[in-house]
Amino acid sequence: MRRPFDNPPGQLAKSFDMPSASIEFGYLPMTLDFKVGPITVFTLPDLANSIDVVTDDPFVEADWIYPGPQQQHMMGTGIRELPYSGRVFILAQDP
Repeated sequence: MRRPFDNPPGQLAKSFDMPSASIEFGYLPMTLDFKVGPITVFTLPDLANSIDVVTDDPFVEADWIYPGPQQQHMMGTGIRELPYSGRVFILAQDP
């Protein structure tokens, strides 16, 4: 595989092979499909169901998602549930 940094100093590679990889991530309540060079981004199947799963979550409130009550593991006494969460996340919006 040719890499840009294998060329002599000051000379950039015109092209190189990129290893193949695939990952599912994120939440975006709209279709997004594009390709730039070897990078392809596409919306996974069943977008409507994915949106429903997130927006119907009991911890979503006014476009914010909360991870639910925080749990503390207390040594010797078990698990204590706190009345608040440790983090808060804003949901992506359809522009």
